[in-house]
Amino acid sequence: SRARGAAPPPRPSAEVSLHLASFWADVAGHISDAETLAAFVHAIVDTYADEQAPWDAAYRDSHLHERLCTLVPQYMGVAKRVHRRTDPMLHKAVHESVDTLRAFLSYRQEL
Repeated sequence: SRARGAAPPPRPSAEVSLHLASFWADVAGHISDAETLAAFVHAIVDTYADEQAPWDAAYRDSHLHERLCTLVPQYMGVAKRVHRRTDPMLHKAVHESVDTLRAFLSYRQEL
């Protein structure tokens, strides 16, 4: 759902956007550490939070949403491995990232 009057991205840009979203979908299943997970979630949310962005179609066309939904339990497992007392800052950051991802997925589902 593009903003009224917004032109679609030129064909090469659309292809690049789709390749990038497909890359994120592929990478999503291989995240095994908390630092990478937190960075990954922020990159995804920052990139795809605006459903009116010209590259938003790539989010849908790459099935990134569905892939992320299936990975939430795995991401919770990564977050739970961070010990609260040993690394309280990382513990808080990674748990907040998973919560942010859940909220983002819920928001995108409602569109």
